[in-house]
Amino acid sequence: MNTLLEKLFHRYNISSKNRHDITQIYSLLPIHKKNNLLNNFEALAYRLDTIEKSIQIEREILVWDIMTDLEQAVEAERRKRIIFQNKNTWQNVLQT
Repeated sequence: MNTLLEKLFHRYNISSKNRHDITQIYSLLPIHKKNNLLNNFEALAYRLDTIEKSIQIEREILVWDIMTDLEQAVEAERRKRIIFQNKNTWQNVLQT
């Protein structure tokens, strides 16, 4: 493992998944591309961080949408029960 690459992982707080992926790709690169990756690692780290933040925002939006849908489903079910209970109550009143 390239010690400089390892130092860059630590400096830019690269996730273990991304470390693994970068290491796998790095091992396949020719020397000049390895050097290019090391020299431009800050830009790569910035892009990875931007992507991670974007994914987190999308997760939060999805969770919010799911929670909203669940709340609406629970409210709809509650209304159905109230209507059903009221209907049964009126039927009982009318039958007596």
